[in-house]
Amino acid sequence: MKVAVEPMTENLLNGKNVSSDMTPQTGTQVPAGKAKKTGRIVTERLRAVLIHFVIGYHIINIGSLYEAQDGLSNNGWNVTSMLFGSSNWPMQIFVLIAGYAAYFNVRSRGGWGFVKERLARLFVPLIFGVFVWDLLVIWLYFLVYETDYGGTFVGYFTKLYTMVYKCWGGDEASCLPYFFTLNLWFIFELFSFSLLCLPLFLVWQRRSPPTLTVSQANWIVGVSCFVVLPILTYGLDVFWWYLPSVGTVSQGNNVLLYLIFFQCGYVLAWSQPLFEAVPRLRWYALALTVVGGYVVGSATYRLDLASFFNYLLDFSYWWEVQSLEIFRIAAMVTVWAFSSSLANVPSLLGKYLDFIAYRVIAIYILNFGMRLAVLLLCEATIYSLYEFDTFLYFLVEFVLVLGSTILVFDVIFNHKYIHGLVGMWRL
Repeated sequence: MKVAVEPMTENLLNGKNVSSDMTPQTGTQVPAGKAKKTGRIVTERLRAVLIHFVIGYHIINIGSLYEAQDGLSNNGWNVTSMLFGSSNWPMQIFVLIAGYAAYFNVRSRGGWGFVKERLARLFVPLIFGVFVWDLLVIWLYFLVYETDYGGTFVGYFTKLYTMVYKCWGGDEASCLPYFFTLNLWFIFELFSFSLLCLPLFLVWQRRSPPTLTVSQANWIVGVSCFVVLPILTYGLDVFWWYLPSVGTVSQGNNVLLYLIFFQCGYVLAWSQPLFEAVPRLRWYALALTVVGGYVVGSATYRLDLASFFNYLLDFSYWWEVQSLEIFRIAAMVTVWAFSSSLANVPSLLGKYLDFIAYRVIAIYILNFGMRLAVLLLCEATIYSLYEFDTFLYFLVEFVLVLGSTILVFDVIFNHKYIHGLVGMWRL
């Protein structure tokens, strides 16, 4: 039996109507190649913007910049890393977008169709990434951090097996970041959330969203974003870090928070009044982001980035930690609320964002390894630039990492039969 779904129109911040499933509206003749509506353009370009934050974070936190800037007297890069990376709000917006898109995906494909799409888009690249690509990436990781594996093919796999065995035996010093999935932890979580939440989403589809006035929607979104969620995420972060070995080994990536934001994205797609309320709160969110960012930046400068998250369990610093929770929720709301402008950017910028958006999942999967390769290349060639100008060094590495990642995808993976290995199969 097919479930009837109430029609929705998305007045996406600029007054343009698009269909709720992000496809051309019935009865409208749309030329080939121009079927994308404003809602889909905005979410895809927002992903393209966010991937730049991910690459920047990896550049700062892996290698020279982070290692040279971890002193309290000169840790501006640590503050930048916390505000735009370690606070995790860019990745949490990725999850929010995924939950938002899941609503339309489940509604248009049904439960089994949604599962097949997730298998193709997430599970296949996860398997390829962990068991093939990451073998190269971990080898580069060993070279960057001067891990002794004997310099031989057999020695590498022997060392890797020993580290895996010791890590799962409880030796945190032997654990690579994110339980050996490296940056693919995000792909694993998205796939898991999709399967875990599917029964809930199928039931949810049968319920009509409540009728809300503008005032009611504003209050619900405002209280949820600026009061409930910061308190809830603080509590969940404390709980996560109290779990034996989980908080430190996962390096602050709290699965529970990502699961909540995944469901929040679904709610925004399900209830049009709540979706439309977010942009109306953009200036409040921006003010909180600025104030919270100042407090978090000052605390990071004083407490040091490397140990900041350990203060979750030291309640004498509860205000600094709570400010972090407020900051990242406010940053998420701010970016989401202002993202409508991405539909109307200058033509050249729009083409660039669309170019990146098409490749965004492949860039995410490949960029960690390319960042390590670029780091080794720069240390062997232009490392003196770091002594001259750290921002120039960052800029050079950023361009090289993004460019080399796109090049590897387009030359090696952007082919009909293998592009699915990096998440590019579109069912």
